[in-house]
Amino acid sequence: MGFTFVIVNGTWFGTSGEVSVDYGDPDDPPSWVTLSCPLINSYQLNCTLPGGAGGPHQWRVTVSGATSQWSNATTVFNPPQVQSVTIPSRLSTLGSESMIITGSSFGPTSTTVNLTYGQFQAIGCSVTLADTQIICTSVPGTGENLIATVHVGRPAQTNNGNFVSYFGPEINGLSVSSIGSDSATSVIISGSYFGPSWLPPVIMLNHSTYGNCEFATQSHNDGVSGIATIQVSSSTCLGMVGTGYNLTVKTANGQTKTVSNAFNFSIPTLSSAVLGGTQSTAGGDTLLISGANLGGDAAIDFLSIFYGPESDGAKYQALNCFHPSSVTTLVSCQSPPGVGEGLKIYAVAADQRSTTSTSLIVSYGKPSITSVSPSELSTNASTVITVTGSNFGSKTDGATYTYGPASNTSRYTGVCNVTANHIELTCTTAPGIGIGLSFLVTVASQTGNISLPDSQYRRPVLASYEPQGSFAATAAPDLAVAGQDFGPSKDNTILATYYQHICQEVDMGSTGTSGYSHTSGSVEIPSSSKDDLLASQTSDGDITYISREITSEESKTFSHNLSIDTSNSMVTKLYLFSR
Repeated sequence: MGFTFVIVNGTWFGTSGEVSVDYGDPDDPPSWVTLSCPLINSYQLNCTLPGGAGGPHQWRVTVSGATSQWSNATTVFNPPQVQSVTIPSRLSTLGSESMIITGSSFGPTSTTVNLTYGQFQAIGCSVTLADTQIICTSVPGTGENLIATVHVGRPAQTNNGNFVSYFGPEINGLSVSSIGSDSATSVIISGSYFGPSWLPPVIMLNHSTYGNCEFATQSHNDGVSGIATIQVSSSTCLGMVGTGYNLTVKTANGQTKTVSNAFNFSIPTLSSAVLGGTQSTAGGDTLLISGANLGGDAAIDFLSIFYGPESDGAKYQALNCFHPSSVTTLVSCQSPPGVGEGLKIYAVAADQRSTTSTSLIVSYGKPSITSVSPSELSTNASTVITVTGSNFGSKTDGATYTYGPASNTSRYTGVCNVTANHIELTCTTAPGIGIGLSFLVTVASQTGNISLPDSQYRRPVLASYEPQGSFAATAAPDLAVAGQDFGPSKDNTILATYYQHICQEVDMGSTGTSGYSHTSGSVEIPSSSKDDLLASQTSDGDITYISREITSEESKTFSHNLSIDTSNSMVTKLYLFSR
């Protein structure tokens, strides 16, 4: 700091008399400085300035009480130069820390100075060493690499100097680390250097796969009892799912602190599951699920619904899921093609799976038969039948069937092939007998309805008998009957019944009796049966011989005398005529 000489040029300064000079800001009288300047001549003054700062300054001259206008010409002291700003390593966000600024052209100790850094203005600034040192006090704030600027005079004379930085945020703890995705949760974050209350920080959750969200800041402080806290609400993060979210606190001026894997959203739970519609094995019915922590619309791609039997719990995955009316506690999906009942259901939201409840199950509809064709089956060989209906499953679901009379619908069994998924089967029947047969189809342990008793095995047809001739009590040959559809040789009793002329029925025995035998096309009646038959005859019905071979057509025409009767109660007549 030194003295500065200024020559003031003008007119009518006179040659003698008391002369004084003022310089400063015309609008700021406290800034005016009065000097006593000797005359050089009537139009020049020689002024010596003590230390000063700032500018621009205007001048006026007073001679013997007469004062001039403020000059248009101005003077300016050299602008301040900042060489360093001495602070702790960083400033506390609470403020109230000393800041020492060294440099030049700060002016005398009486100079009014200010210090700004970033958006903040220090308080209590004063020149403590004329021209070279200023001491200020920091204010609460945030940020780093903030440019320090000294302001001297009016308007401001500035010079960019060193950078000033506050401490960045630190996180020490969380009140909770897991939050639900359906309703708002209050979370308190404790730490330090979060910034003043009028500069709220931003609190963010980030996941590289499941997305980002920003908490709603409710309140925060920066060091009550030495602990800074932020209270936030998860209301703006509703509908998120998954685990391993990073938590970031970002101050108003961009300083951040991140804690990895700090937050999880709660595990999904299911409270109900209802498969509507017809529960068709073809799928496409509405599966409505209610629960909690299933995510929202934005996270629907991270939600999966699975169900299946104990052996394969993820056998089926629901399709086209969405939240009806954006209600996060409801999920509506379409059922995929499938079979079975009592299928356990669970949800997977991002990387979290719900528990599998034994009380929540999904069941497809039972198989239902509409028709069976043809309705007449061969007793001697297999018949390929076509079964139509619904809920038969697909080709890999292993449909089976049983059929039989009303008293035993499971008498015959077999395996079916699905020829049209879910609606048509091709099955092969077994050799057998009977009328009024009903069918049942079983898929994945589900047995459906009993079909109408519209099916039957073909009736037995008689073609011939041996021997031709006498059938008297003294004769000994067995009676051999030939034909077709007599049925299998096992589990099939054939009765030979004689009708006397007056329609008295005499049982001649059956294939369940020793000596009888039969195949699908023949029956042999032992000669011992004749004695029982003739012993019971009356004189009106004596049988002397069998008149001739009976054709199948004739067997359908006549209605008396001898018949062959299978155990299915279907009768075709073989006729013995009395003579």
